[in-house]
Amino acid sequence: MQISNSKFVTLEYNIHDREGAALDKVDATRPFSYIHGTGAVLPVVEEALEGKSPGDQVSILIPSRNAYGERDDSLIVTTSLKRFEGFENIRVGSRFKVRVNDVERAMRVTRIDRDKVTLDGNHPFAGVDLKFAISVVDVRDATREYPEKNSGDRDKSNGEDADD
Repeated sequence: MQISNSKFVTLEYNIHDREGAALDKVDATRPFSYIHGTGAVLPVVEEALEGKSPGDQVSILIPSRNAYGERDDSLIVTTSLKRFEGFENIRVGSRFKVRVNDVERAMRVTRIDRDKVTLDGNHPFAGVDLKFAISVVDVRDATREYPEKNSGDRDKSNGEDADD
């Protein structure tokens, strides 16, 4: 069966930056599954996978502007650590949803100093050209009970569960 819209697709992949540094890996121990055509993966990845079958390998170099965009320094803010009173175990890497100008944005803690916390609203891969090496593991018809639940089991190739 070939990948096309509304197919349930299971992949393994490696993502590296242009210099070859490993950024993310999804293998047989925890493959990535999604419904093709629902926007669960980057559009350029979805396009490259169209028509592929189990066993096919795909390699793609995606410029940052076509992946997660360029870094936007206006999305980096430093605030008082006191604003996080009541939050347990705040540490570098912690993620929060923050409302900024009536828009909810996911922010990641990137630095903690004595009394200051730096938050970054950029995607971790923003500003990075990405090399994807993808293996198609399985392609099947999506069932009625799974389309929404399984549309992107991992957070669009950033190595983190979508529900975290």
